[in-house]
Amino acid sequence: MVYVARASVATLYAAPSAQSERVDEMLCGMRAAVLDERPQGWLLVRTEYRYEGYMRWKQLAAPVAQEAQRMYINAFAADILVEPKVQAQPVACLTLGGTLYVSDRDRAKNENAGEGWSRVCLADGRWGYIRSTFLSTMTNPTAALSAEDEAALRRRITWAAKRYLGAQYRWGGKSPRGIDCSGLCFMAYWLNGITICRDARIMPDFPVTEIDPACVREGDLLFFKRHVAMALDDCGETVIHSSEAGNGVGIEKRSEMSDRVLLHAGSVFGTR
Repeated sequence: MVYVARASVATLYAAPSAQSERVDEMLCGMRAAVLDERPQGWLLVRTEYRYEGYMRWKQLAAPVAQEAQRMYINAFAADILVEPKVQAQPVACLTLGGTLYVSDRDRAKNENAGEGWSRVCLADGRWGYIRSTFLSTMTNPTAALSAEDEAALRRRITWAAKRYLGAQYRWGGKSPRGIDCSGLCFMAYWLNGITICRDARIMPDFPVTEIDPACVREGDLLFFKRHVAMALDDCGETVIHSSEAGNGVGIEKRSEMSDRVLLHAGSVFGTR
């Protein structure tokens, strides 16, 4: 059975112990299948993006069966409140990339929710109100893009990465509270409806394929030893990345990354 993360940020560990290495984070609404149950409430799960790790039962919930549009939080953090007013009690606080749902029934109620508010349902069935400007629709880009559409999508991907500027480096992190290099690249694509490998490498069955580093364009990925960065221009000379050696997510000239040797480049837009 598929479950959903009910916590704003749910940690996945390398072993069934909170003292083990953090390997990933599931944001609220992300889905996972339970592969095995362990003592003391631990589960081995496989996420919807095929990453495995251990987490606590209490961080998961059965999804609510409903026909609804999946949407995501586009703000660093956003409260879901019991009423459409800022004085109301919070139901939850989601971070950038957390997902929830708006059904046809909820859309009808949104007309009466008050200007600037939307009635939403969390993946575990809780519901509340959120500022409408904090919501964006989950999209699924078509396989064939025109040159103009591809250029626009590339800009949206790099813009999404820039939303994390200033976030601290966190091993296994994937939220504005802290994010690692592959988490940053994963989330920038995830927010644009594309699921890439969560690790700093090119893996089969994911859409990133190796390209000639000389052909790198905006939004493509640059792979180093145990590190990945995203190109911000059409030559890959300026990148955004989350660096454990620096101040977290920042923009840097590749020529200044003297401690990193480029191994290969990758793109979701096909080989060139």
